[in-house]
Amino acid sequence: MEIEEAGKIAEEIMRQNSHKTTKKTLRDLESDEFFQKDVSGLRKKWDSIIKKANIHFAEAQETIVKFTFNKITLPKIEKVEDADPVFADLANRMKNLTQKEQKQIAVHYEKYLLTLANRDLTNDIIEICKKHRLSPIDIWLPQIRTYAVLGQLNPPDFFLTAGLSGYLSKDEIIHAPQDLNFIPKIETNSATGEKKLVVEFLPNTTLKQDFGKHWKIIDKIQKLLRIEKGIKRFHPVKNQEIAEKVAELDKQKTETYFDPLSKKPIETKMTDIDKALKVYDDVPFGKKEELKAGNRIKQIRHQQKKRSKPPF
Repeated sequence: MEIEEAGKIAEEIMRQNSHKTTKKTLRDLESDEFFQKDVSGLRKKWDSIIKKANIHFAEAQETIVKFTFNKITLPKIEKVEDADPVFADLANRMKNLTQKEQKQIAVHYEKYLLTLANRDLTNDIIEICKKHRLSPIDIWLPQIRTYAVLGQLNPPDFFLTAGLSGYLSKDEIIHAPQDLNFIPKIETNSATGEKKLVVEFLPNTTLKQDFGKHWKIIDKIQKLLRIEKGIKRFHPVKNQEIAEKVAELDKQKTETYFDPLSKKPIETKMTDIDKALKVYDDVPFGKKEELKAGNRIKQIRHQQKKRSKPPF
């Protein structure tokens, strides 16, 4: 399998599970004569850099083949589906490479990236993204650069969860759903140092079809951040209104009533049963039922003390 052929197959595989709007954008770019003219002009202007980058990329690919498939015969690939097991096998073989072999591959890739790390070239690609309304530019820029250099127009949604590094494993990031159509990331507040989850909506993100569909990713990061910060998830507090009334009655401690016999006001200590009779309108008449209601007041008070206790 030639490197160019492998690149085209990889491009098709990456597009298979992309969001429908991304697929449409890629097809539109491929058939847009004005976009193609701009990319052609970019290639001519930066011909020497692109040729040099291609050399380093080819060296990296050849080194990978040498360390993985060099001693075996690759199966013939006639359609994209045939490539899936080959690329899966390649991924497994890459994991088992020695550190020395991985370093050799990394050296070639580093030369490839450094060759393209030209500020003026990058500025030209940014202008193309602006002209053709490719937003956000930061996720489209690498794809347009790859297209200009290697002829591969890959979907930008392949690593939309890269900003969750440290909270998702490398495998989880790579194998995250491609059709997210929004960008979740962890940012750190420069003033407080506190980490927060930020979600960047793309121009065509929808709450129901995109955000709701992949809520599990957001939920997982929220849980991890809560654990990290020692924050408990909010739940509506049961009996909160009653607890507030009990707290007010606890401050009162005593109550005064008028004794018709002595015709004097008498002050007595307010019991939990007295408080229950004031709080609840449905306490059945009878000593047993009144005692139960008083015990409910004790339970609510105990629950409030547990909630208000500091976590440390």
